[in-house]
Amino acid sequence: FSVKANGWNDLLVEVSLPQFEVRGLKGWGFNVKHAVLDLSDSRNAPNIQFPKDYSEVLIRGERNLWRGFYAKEISVMLPKGIENTKTSDKRVQFGTKDLILDDQGVSGTFFGEDILKIGEGSAGKWAFTIADVSISLSRNSLTGGKIGGDIAVPIFEKPMDYAGYIQQDGYGLEVGLNSTYKTPVFLGEMKLDRNSSVAIDVKDGQVYPSANLSGKLSIVGKISQKEGEEQP
Repeated sequence: FSVKANGWNDLLVEVSLPQFEVRGLKGWGFNVKHAVLDLSDSRNAPNIQFPKDYSEVLIRGERNLWRGFYAKEISVMLPKGIENTKTSDKRVQFGTKDLILDDQGVSGTFFGEDILKIGEGSAGKWAFTIADVSISLSRNSLTGGKIGGDIAVPIFEKPMDYAGYIQQDGYGLEVGLNSTYKTPVFLGEMKLDRNSSVAIDVKDGQVYPSANLSGKLSIVGKISQKEGEEQP
């Protein structure tokens, strides 16, 4: 580590921190390779960004009196469940910035884009992408979170866009059809109604996919016809 100081009340110490998990946000990992420990009464780490609601934490509103760790760049790891099939440990992670760690807990808004591309992600047996993800923490409390991308359900010909949720005990998504949808099935075609939906919930490292499908099934071949044969 390195120290920058003009006196005992003016210490800025560059440190690295071990990977940690935030209490109340199960399974999310935070990796900080370079952080500044601010013990100064007269200045802060260069370019520090405090959360918008941090005015009530700062002593008399004085930024320079704040003490704690500030990390400009960090890596955030999602809980087990959705996997990156291209990495050895299968974990999904993204780089982001501006983490505050002090006696109030962890704070910051952490956002990433293009986390899992086509062919990289899976949720159980369903292909999965993550186009964007964000979580907002205020003093160890989750104040916001969202995840988006597309999901390929085996019975559908094309992937579907989704907008998912992030909660303290898990994350997931539900996709409702916004129009009727046709999907091929054995010797026929199923026309799904708008009230059909598919969903994924991830809790305790396990993936729980589900589907609620309703519609009409049309048979377009003979009952004795084998799959792959041309229609008469």
